[in-house]
Amino acid sequence: MKSIICILFLFLLLFFHTAKSTTWIIIENGNWSDSSIWLSGIVPTYSNSDTIMIKDSITFDEDIYLNAGALLQIDSLGGALCGHHNVTVYSGAKLNKYGALSLDTLLIKGGIGDFILPGPFLMWLTKVTDGGSLHISSYAQSCLCKWDTCYIPIPFVNPPETPEIVNDYTLFPNPSNGNFNLQYSQANETTFYFYNVLGQILFSTTLEGASDLKNFIKNNLNNGMYYWEVISGDKVHKQGKHLIIN
Repeated sequence: MKSIICILFLFLLLFFHTAKSTTWIIIENGNWSDSSIWLSGIVPTYSNSDTIMIKDSITFDEDIYLNAGALLQIDSLGGALCGHHNVTVYSGAKLNKYGALSLDTLLIKGGIGDFILPGPFLMWLTKVTDGGSLHISSYAQSCLCKWDTCYIPIPFVNPPETPEIVNDYTLFPNPSNGNFNLQYSQANETTFYFYNVLGQILFSTTLEGASDLKNFIKNNLNNGMYYWEVISGDKVHKQGKHLIIN
């Protein structure tokens, strides 16, 4: 009696273990047989009843069999599955293709195949039997034909934003002895003007480039207050006062 109970216990343990579904997730580009590309660090078998999420560009080197309960999903952002082998989808299994899929023959034997945009597919042949179904959304780059090169998608990446250049002009030291500097950053070319208290232009210079440091040596200027501004066209970007003490 104890032997029968133990056998039943082992049978139930084996049943629940095999019935438990696992989700396998890709974490980087690579080959199906490489354990480092799977989140769990373990390679799922090619004959599988689990959920397999392809989120990167993956090659496979054996036929894939999706048994009852299996879901193979190719993600739309970077997901791609490619290999010169066959994929069989049995009854109770499903293949969802959002990304790219390249293979030799797709056999739908009672299962379901949904080929959904945006990713294309490349296949030599497809067969649907045993009450299975295959739904295909057309895509210009898809082809039921012989092919040589995998279609590897390039995930969309937002272009880097061009940093906005803020106009900034600093005249230093202030006060000075007539030897002073202008540090600037700007989006467009401007002109620097230096005035006396009567508003007369004593000197001017063009400020070229996005940023620079200019040095002015004006030892001939008398002690007193002076004024400066940076202008482009009719726009005044900055104004200031400068005190010279010799």
